[in-house]
Amino acid sequence: MSSASASCTDPDPPDHKISDRSESGERSQRPDRRAALPAGRGKIGHIGLSKVTPDDIRYVVEYRPVAAVQNVLNTTGRDDPAAEMCRDLNIPYVAYRPLDAGLLAHANGPGAPLHWLLEQGSHVAPIPSTSQPRHFDEIVAAVQGGPA
Repeated sequence: MSSASASCTDPDPPDHKISDRSESGERSQRPDRRAALPAGRGKIGHIGLSKVTPDDIRYVVEYRPVAAVQNVLNTTGRDDPAAEMCRDLNIPYVAYRPLDAGLLAHANGPGAPLHWLLEQGSHVAPIPSTSQPRHFDEIVAAVQGGPA
């Protein structure tokens, strides 16, 4: 499902439509009142987008600058056209699930998948997560090039 993150307090912003994907993959149109809020009134600091397509990004940048886009990107899901669009528009791209919920790290460690992501461009920032201090140390060592 596409989503725009913004905090707003405008009680009556104008309605606009933004594409939405349901869990089944169906596309629909829904009003997204946040993307079209007036700037300069202290209502929105930044807009971040998550789980979006290039069409979604194109729509939002017509109204406001996008601070960052966050989508799934890893070596098992290497194709996200939004990543290339973000590079072209100079928008930071946050790759979540870079280790595919740990599956990629279990095979050969976290190094190769994280380095692949970092090689996609300076606009890409992978955000691996872990609840284990040992795994955190492995992730840090992998991107710094040292032993875990």
